[in-house]
This record gives sequence, structure tokens and C-alpha cells, in this order.
Amino acid sequence: MFNVNLKGIGEVAGSLGTLAKDIRSAVTGEISPEKKAELEAKALELEQASMNAQTEINKIEAGHTSLFVAGWRPAVGWICAAGLFYGTIGKPFIEFIARLCGFTGVFPEIDGTTLNTTLYGMLGLGVMRTVEKVKGSARNH
Repeated sequence: MFNVNLKGIGEVAGSLGTLAKDIRSAVTGEISPEKKAELEAKALELEQASMNAQTEINKIEAGHTSLFVAGWRPAVGWICAAGLFYGTIGKPFIEFIARLCGFTGVFPEIDGTTLNTTLYGMLGLGVMRTVEKVKGSARNH
């Protein structure tokens, strides 16, 4: 199964609790500029720790041997690529041929907003995958 380091996740959760208390005191009363700077630094530190924890989880998922754990990213990528192909090249071409053959029906549209959001997310993950391949830690299937 997964070998996850829960200590780092617990530290992030504990730090979030402390930060929440400090923010509450800042909202309810006056806060010194030094304390404000300290809170901002702590928030940035927690954000970085959270990003590092998510990166570790992503590495564990990507290294898993099960297609249902490690294969969801490629599946989403192919679905996104098929949708983009259909929306930009396939549908206009199919409609053109259909009109030449006398078909007057309507072809379904794909929500480009959802596809673009998915694409941008996948491109970000693609950069991580490229780094894995360059470092030699990626599976080659």
C-alpha cells in the first residue's frame, strides 16, 4: 500500500490551528506591524508546506503499479485532448462534410471553459511529469 509520512501532514495541521488563533486575535484587536509580518511569513510557510505535501502525494500516486491509481492523469489528458480536437477541428470538419451530404441537424457542443480549465491543470501536472522523466524516476509504460 502507500507509505505516507503523516508527520508532515500533522505538522501542517497543527500550524494551521496556531495561525487561525493568531488571525482571530488580529481581527478582534489591534496588531503590531511586527506581529502582522510574522503572521504573513507563517502563512507563506504553511502554503509552501502544503504544496510540498501535495507534491509528495502526487509522487506516491504516480509511482503506484495500479492503473486506477497512477492512470487517472493520462486518462484525463486523453479525454481533454479528444474534446479539444472535437471542438476545434473535428466538429467543424464533420459539419462541413455533413452539410455537403445534405444533413441539416445540429452537432453537440463541448464546453470550452471546462476543457480549458482542465487543460491548464494538466499542463501544470505535465511539467511535474517531465521533471520526473528527466530525473529518471518516472515509470515507462
